[in-house]
Amino acid sequence: MKLLHRIIIPVALLLLQSLPGAASEPGRANPGASGPDTTTLSGEGIKSVNVFSIGEAGSKYYRIPAICRAADGSLIAVADQRRSSKEDISLHPEGIRLVAKISHDNGLTWGELFPLFPDWKDDAGHPVSHGDAALALFPPTGDLVCVFCAKESYHTSDPHSPGEIYVSTSSDNGQTWKTPFRIDPMLKAQIDSAHARAGSPLRFFTGFGASGNMLSCPEGVAFVMNGRHLSETADPSRGYEYVCLLSAGDYSAMKWTVTNPAGPVCADGSGNESKIILTGDNRLMMSIRTPGDHRFAFSDDFGATWSEPAAAEPDGTHAPAIPEPGCNGGFLRYTDENGGTDRLYLSVPSRLDEGVRSDVTLYYSDDGGSKWHRSLLLVPGPSAYSTLRDAGDGRIGCLLECGDDISGYDIRYLEIPVGATTSAESRP
Repeated sequence: MKLLHRIIIPVALLLLQSLPGAASEPGRANPGASGPDTTTLSGEGIKSVNVFSIGEAGSKYYRIPAICRAADGSLIAVADQRRSSKEDISLHPEGIRLVAKISHDNGLTWGELFPLFPDWKDDAGHPVSHGDAALALFPPTGDLVCVFCAKESYHTSDPHSPGEIYVSTSSDNGQTWKTPFRIDPMLKAQIDSAHARAGSPLRFFTGFGASGNMLSCPEGVAFVMNGRHLSETADPSRGYEYVCLLSAGDYSAMKWTVTNPAGPVCADGSGNESKIILTGDNRLMMSIRTPGDHRFAFSDDFGATWSEPAAAEPDGTHAPAIPEPGCNGGFLRYTDENGGTDRLYLSVPSRLDEGVRSDVTLYYSDDGGSKWHRSLLLVPGPSAYSTLRDAGDGRIGCLLECGDDISGYDIRYLEIPVGATTSAESRP
């Protein structure tokens, strides 16, 4: 499969400039539109703005950030609106839904909040609870693609009530979205058939899409699905990572292909929000959520086979190289216009206290992911999921959750000069 050498993959990231739930912020014009907060972090020229704020539209919890640049150059940010409860899809007393905002000035200000699927109801006429979006631009058409989960939560699902995965597309730069189309049955059929042919007893019963961002490439888009299996010997709590690709030839039918149906990456009960990028030597690299010590895996054949997941090599100053409590994080390959910089970035909470997500930290690698270095402490306090993007003009963008399960969550957008990410002063 032919792929362009230069691919940029956004995934997750954010900053705590003020306490979550503050009554007002500099530059906030009204509760429905977000304006600039000119505060910077450590004098490094990092700009930030709240995109979704605690209390906005009556919601205490905005979670699971995703961000993507549309074909017209605008930015769309998507999040779960969880209202008064932090609970996930099927456990939520009110049901959750995906909401979005659009920016036409590269994230400096954001428009009014709107739901992606305002009229989506089940057969009984009830609103469908859904969330955990992953976004990407589909290069062959210029459409936006959104993969997300609905109806049943991943950890409470069973063979009789499996989690469901859906896809929707937008042809007008994120302003309106087509009726969601369910894709997990086609993925299950491919996986079960491949395991049966290989003589494996594993059978897929539920899956979870990769919240945050997907890989975007000239041939299409891809995301990592975490699947759980049933067999006489399988532990149903263990997760297995599958790469799911939507190519240009299959776009009109929304036919997704599992690249590694019989050879999933074992996440050992972790995973479930892994991300992939294409490295400078045309390998796929998977970033795997792992409590204690973040792990990575590589593929030389565009996802058909994978190396065993392994933690990064310590840089001689910090061990483990990337500590994390088990949390979704941003993953980005950044290259400048002149080709002088080819760097990987990762954002993830760095506190290892049990049950605590805090101190989202930016890491970078200049050798294709073998060795990682601490860059910037982005949020000195409660913070969780994040996603990253190439913001252009020598900057990276980051959309991140600030807050906790008690006080609630804001979602904030940052822009960080690339030069500030590797300066000696920036490293904690």
